[in-house]
Amino acid sequence: MKTQIRTLGILYTLRRKQGLSPSVELQLPSEGQSALAIAQELELPIDKIEAVSGYNYMIQAINGIITEDSFDFIDGKFQLLGDCQRRLAL
Repeated sequence: MKTQIRTLGILYTLRRKQGLSPSVELQLPSEGQSALAIAQELELPIDKIEAVSGYNYMIQAINGIITEDSFDFIDGKFQLLGDCQRRLAL
């Protein structure tokens, strides 16, 4: 399953400083993959990730299994409420 992954807040900034895109597409197994394993594959600083947000769920812990076609890694400084409100408006 192709999955679109975005990084938000400081995670976005860190990827940009490394010359990397803040948004990537990965091929995940059909049974899904843990958000932690994905973050490690992308070399994201795990201690900076506060939540994972997808389109069929609002907020999930880093150890949750991702089975979505799109989700975001969110750091603590990102405005979660604004992000959730945007998703509810869709």
